[in-house]
Amino acid sequence: MNTFPNLEENFLPGVYRTTSWVLALALLALLQTMDWRLIVGFLLGAGLGVGLLKALEWSVRTSFRREATRREKGIVFAVSVGKYLAVGFLFWLTLSRNSVNIYSLFAGFLIPQAVVFLQAVGQTALTLGPTRRRP
Repeated sequence: MNTFPNLEENFLPGVYRTTSWVLALALLALLQTMDWRLIVGFLLGAGLGVGLLKALEWSVRTSFRREATRREKGIVFAVSVGKYLAVGFLFWLTLSRNSVNIYSLFAGFLIPQAVVFLQAVGQTALTLGPTRRRP
């Protein structure tokens, strides 16, 4: 029995939609500061966070198909390792050159993960329904 109906069909598109709205509102707030180090750091972090989520979605969908070939699984492995090397390189580049605000980079990076967490909690709460108290 599937405890979470329609989870795989509706969950990630909802996460991407909600993340887009949250990022747009946060970007509007950051534009008020006119501090380009903050804005660029936030956009880089957000792009990285959404990109890693999309790469994870792609790798899971590709890996768990029955007809996935050995070559496809090798590509998935290479992407899975390569994306974290790219993240490490970007963080190193950011820290070494002090070109963007590291806090705004982390904030942008964490927004997609926070949306995933909050939507999972919300969908679980809706699925389980209210609990009844004993008299």
